Amino acid sequence: MKILLDNELAIQQLPESKATFYFTDGKNVLFAGLTSNLFVRINKLYEQKETNDKIKELWDKSQDLIFDLRLSDIDSLVWYKSLVSTFTPYFNDYINLWENYSYLAIDWNNAPFLSIKENTQSDKFYIGPFRSRFFISDILSIFNKYLKLPICPDNTQHCSLINGKDCISTCTKDNHQELKELINTYYLSSNNDLADKLLNKYKNFYDDLEFIKAEEIKIETKLILKYYKFLNFLNKTKDLTITLEHDSRVYFVENGLLAEVSGKDSIDFRNLNRRIPYRENELLAVNKNQLDERWIVFKFLEEIKPD
Repeated sequence: MKILLDNELAIQQLPESKATFYFTDGKNVLFAGLTSNLFVRINKLYEQKETNDKIKELWDKSQDLIFDLRLSDIDSLVWYKSLVSTFTPYFNDYINLWENYSYLAIDWNNAPFLSIKENTQSDKFYIGPFRSRFFISDILSIFNKYLKLPICPDNTQHCSLINGKDCISTCTKDNHQELKELINTYYLSSNNDLADKLLNKYKNFYDDLEFIKAEEIKIETKLILKYYKFLNFLNKTKDLTITLEHDSRVYFVENGLLAEVSGKDSIDFRNLNRRIPYRENELLAVNKNQLDERWIVFKFLEEIKPD
């Protein structure tokens, strides 16, 4: 479907649906993207043109927005990568849709032991990126609430947990072995009892007719399970190399990214997939610009090869 970008009403009426889209000046593809919510994505770009010179330039040069809502996630990815490979959209090198993605950073020896970072440039151990830093904050709060794991501010002098009973290993302790073991058990592995404990708490509150407390536990349990699914995703796709067949097509995945698709035609995307030399502290971290593609590959793998 096509809309004119000078039609503000049409922009406001875009559907809140998953879509592949691109901006065009009538001849060239200027910018292409994938989104889980077309309305939010395009309206965000529309707002940002007032503060971002490149987005304003994109908007000024573009005539039309072309989008497709019908495609499955994996077909959307194929279409998107085909656009980028064929047309090399100029603005894709300058407009960063994932800039607000964040990492959970772990320091094994010094406070802040657990923090939220925008990149992986220091020697901390990194997990992510996550699309929302608020999600990371929620996970930190839940682990502190039930396990007394730390929530460390960047300025440890203002930490409200120092010398208190709500942190298993405060900055004043010399030996952090217990903290390290708990982080390994609960942050780096889903093989633990936390979700079961929360489900039991939910049942007890529900049976006692304390529905507000039960609902709070239910929300916390969903967040924890979502976090552990994300860990599973990172573990499975970091170095995933596999061939998948579906609907008369063959998908070649290399290092977690879509490398080639063959069927009636063969499309090779290897020129787009830069191999990144990750460090040991990035075992559970990937580049921000690869996260969405890796997630689509992961969901596709779950769909056709369920465990």
